[in-house]
Amino acid sequence: MEEMLKKIVKEAVEEALSSLDLGGAGEYYPEVLDLKQAAEYLKVSKGWVYQNLDSIPHFELGGKKFVRDHLKQLCIDKTGRRFALKDK
Repeated sequence: MEEMLKKIVKEAVEEALSSLDLGGAGEYYPEVLDLKQAAEYLKVSKGWVYQNLDSIPHFELGGKKFVRDHLKQLCIDKTGRRFALKDK
């Protein structure tokens, strides 16, 4: 019985995750940016962001994701200066 329940839950979770369109996450969560959006927000290249991931707060969810407020704080803390960031 327990194995059957685990299988049902696993299938339901996999189905739910596969139905997510993470590419459009910004539509529902505008504060969450993907790698390209983070680079545009910081006005740097995607390569620069990728090379500096160790010092940039991010998480993995269908690719690298960044929180807009964390990037804004990073700009102030790491450099001691403000960038001209785009707020949408």
